[in-house]
Amino acid sequence: MSTAYGIAIISLVAGVLATLIVFLHYEVLNLLSRMLARLTWLGRPRIAILFGTLLVVHIVEIWIFAMGFMFAEWHGGLGQIGGGHKHGILDYVYFSSMTLLPSVTAIWSQPAPCDFLPQWRLCLD
Repeated sequence: MSTAYGIAIISLVAGVLATLIVFLHYEVLNLLSRMLARLTWLGRPRIAILFGTLLVVHIVEIWIFAMGFMFAEWHGGLGQIGGGHKHGILDYVYFSSMTLLPSVTAIWSQPAPCDFLPQWRLCLD
């Protein structure tokens, strides 16, 4: 397979996965917004439902990206996960979670240009 063709295919797969994730986020947040507005509970139970649901959505995203990695390797020969054993779906899930987690936490760990409170890094730009 030529390099240009491989880059085009992997770009298409990445674009489809990113679009799927954006729509998944939108639909879940829309559903949560409507559902939590109707609940009469106050405080903690609503927040627990919100965070629990978002955790499940992020786990689903990890699996979606794992299937994308697996598709790219098995059906396109576009990269591989190394190691001395036969790879299964859990190897791709592990790779997906280890590549997703640093990209998500890097967003929140960037040095802030101002310190609002000494123990917290907040900036209101």
